[in-house]
Amino acid sequence: MRSRQMMIAMGLLLVGTFCVQSPASAFDAYTLDKQVEVSFTEFDKSVSNSEEIINNAAGILMCPKVGKVGLGVGVESGACALQVDGETVTYYRSSSASFGLTAGVSSHTQVMAFMTEESLNNFRDSEKVWKAGVDGQVAIATVGAGGKVNFTGKPVVLIAYGQKGLIADLSVKGASYKVIGSAEDYSKYGVPIHRFFANADVSDRKSPGATTVKLTIDIQEWVTDTGRTAMGDVIRKDGTAAARTALTEMPTIGTVRIGGKVTELQWARAFDMGDDKYRVILASSDPVENALAAHLTSQVKDNFSIIQLDVDANHVGTGVLQLGPELSVDSEGRISVKQGRVNPVKLTSVSYSKMD
Repeated sequence: MRSRQMMIAMGLLLVGTFCVQSPASAFDAYTLDKQVEVSFTEFDKSVSNSEEIINNAAGILMCPKVGKVGLGVGVESGACALQVDGETVTYYRSSSASFGLTAGVSSHTQVMAFMTEESLNNFRDSEKVWKAGVDGQVAIATVGAGGKVNFTGKPVVLIAYGQKGLIADLSVKGASYKVIGSAEDYSKYGVPIHRFFANADVSDRKSPGATTVKLTIDIQEWVTDTGRTAMGDVIRKDGTAAARTALTEMPTIGTVRIGGKVTELQWARAFDMGDDKYRVILASSDPVENALAAHLTSQVKDNFSIIQLDVDANHVGTGVLQLGPELSVDSEGRISVKQGRVNPVKLTSVSYSKMD
């Protein structure tokens, strides 16, 4: 049974990038973008004059999955994407004590159409949070003949639908929409981090002269919530060795460059640590530290290395590069590096920026 569970978890790790998250899970721009594409297709099927609405709207806020945050919690929430001229410009999170849905509706899709430039600008210019009924009036869509939504003379129209079709008894009283971030900042894989720079401190090693060595880390993909959860499950149930085995089956999602040597990365995830701080965990099935061999007392043969970076809102931080590490997972599912068989290489002057 134990080996079967491990195989299932391994499988989730390999497909985690493509799995859809629940409304209550952490924000993932890549997953949301995919959901938005599907939701626009469903919108076309649910509303007969959807094309007319989209063509006449100054902007469309699409919230694919709005639902209760958790059991016993009377809050409904969902991630949303604001599109202007067919392109996503900003991500938001909707929140309400209750959208007043009919009993039995567990989740639904919201489409907020801004029918004037003024209403759109009012929404976008709000100080981080826009409150329905306070910062702007929202008209709940009514359906007329032929299944058409009447939007004439309404600056902002909210259309909601679920598995059973359009929802007429929605209430937006107390609803708010908070900015998560701009699409320009967020890569298609979810967080505004693309390229890292760091200095590896080798002053306590057998060095041929240099005391620091520069690292450049490029990331093309980020593991989604499903992949993160699966990796955490593997570490909890079967230990760090099982995580290392899983890495050998994963595709390359980034690189670490040390001088002229490039090491491939198979796993990358940013964890929100609160107070505008992130912990970034990068994993390679190859020994990144071997690229520092000229600066180390001895070269340890291993096929597993982890880089942990702790950065803040000012784009700076510190980190460690650990060969043969032990990993731990906290109650929030965040992975951390524990010292392994050799002393870690300290990383200083950590910074990050968008890739060109």
